[in-house]
Amino acid sequence: MADEVLLTVDGEILFRQINPAFLVEGEFTSQIFEVTPKDQGELSIDQQRLSSAKEAHERFVGQGYASAGVTHVTVGECSALELNSYHKPETLNPAHGFIDFRETPSKQARKKKARKLKLAAQRHGLDYEPDTGG
Repeated sequence: MADEVLLTVDGEILFRQINPAFLVEGEFTSQIFEVTPKDQGELSIDQQRLSSAKEAHERFVGQGYASAGVTHVTVGECSALELNSYHKPETLNPAHGFIDFRETPSKQARKKKARKLKLAAQRHGLDYEPDTGG
């Protein structure tokens, strides 16, 4: 875990990509913040202090992933749900980090926390929305 650095500034913004399937009629679904088995409890984010929302989006889609835009939650909003956040840079993404669901063992508890993060993100709205040309 030496490559993980705990984030402690409550107001720090953590960008999250929005899968197009998780944006329905302008509303976010809680799936934006649900971990899947491939995540291994680590829900990927980008730190605003290291990347703009637009840069995070461009880097993400440049790696072949789909994104309808970028929203955010804060370190403090995660901490309020007993979720730590970490900086964990990757070779192609020095701004990468994650929200830690590893200590939230039950699926029901993870879904409840995901819903609460979704509500926070919905209040914040979109930080970046790509121009779709339409």
